[in-house]
Amino acid sequence: MNVLLLIALFPFAATQLTKSPANPPALVVTGARVIFFGPTQTERDSIIHVEGIDAGQVFDDFDYYSGKVGSYLKRRGVGVIMTTNPVIVVQFGDKLVRTIERKKLQDFVGVVLTDGVQEPRLYLGVSSDEELVSECAQFFKLK
Repeated sequence: MNVLLLIALFPFAATQLTKSPANPPALVVTGARVIFFGPTQTERDSIIHVEGIDAGQVFDDFDYYSGKVGSYLKRRGVGVIMTTNPVIVVQFGDKLVRTIERKKLQDFVGVVLTDGVQEPRLYLGVSSDEELVSECAQFFKLK
């Protein structure tokens, strides 16, 4: 499944985050980073149980491609974060903030590109390593 889907949902409304056992603290991201996000292992197991073996293949593909792209980015000095955190807060520009609530998105997995300056980009679903490398190279102006 080679689907690269750029979601033009940014800017997200920033939300006030509380820290309680039911609401873990958000992952706060600054600077040049690529964030690969997806469900926890427990959530994956539940999704596979409901959706079937195809969902398991989606997760396997996502893990494979994100690992390859992550290695490429690290070699070029771009920070990589792999997370299952339900809330991701991206800080950029002059104190601008975008909040991503993973469970409210249309897909189980995705990628956020941020350089700390320009509007972050959100991609949902599984994309091949070639597609993601191309998008990252363009976004971060990599050679």
